[in-house]
Amino acid sequence: MNKITVQKYTSSLDQLHTDLIVTTMFEGEKPPRSLMGFMDWRLHGFLSRQIKNGFFSGQEMESILIPLHDKMPARRLLVLGLGKKENYTLGTIKRATEKLARIFSDLNIQDTAIRLPNLEREQNKGETEGYIFGSLKSSNAPDGLLVWWLDLKAFDC
Repeated sequence: MNKITVQKYTSSLDQLHTDLIVTTMFEGEKPPRSLMGFMDWRLHGFLSRQIKNGFFSGQEMESILIPLHDKMPARRLLVLGLGKKENYTLGTIKRATEKLARIFSDLNIQDTAIRLPNLEREQNKGETEGYIFGSLKSSNAPDGLLVWWLDLKAFDC
């Protein structure tokens, strides 16, 4: 099992110095919402243009890596497609965390900030979050990885 440190992050993203921010999008989600909507706003509609031009659609496990070039203290943004919202299950989360672990390893990520949507029918508060971190800890993510779990208040715009 990997040694991964998980911490909640509730401050402004303008103060978050991290290598990678991970956000997600459901297939057909227009306009981008939540963290992705915030990042799209900060990038002056760049993500919306990628969707409009057919470069990114939110299909399950589709991903796009974007350098932030001083738009924020974070170095890069990764957008991960989750497929159709009605098909979002623990299986989707498991596949997403496996893909993220590979990306973290391939890019030699030391710290990242992530937010995946909660399951629509969580039986217990924090169930989705717990499952994500359990999956990351048992994955091939780099040892010593610091993961900031973005609290919704951190990206209210």
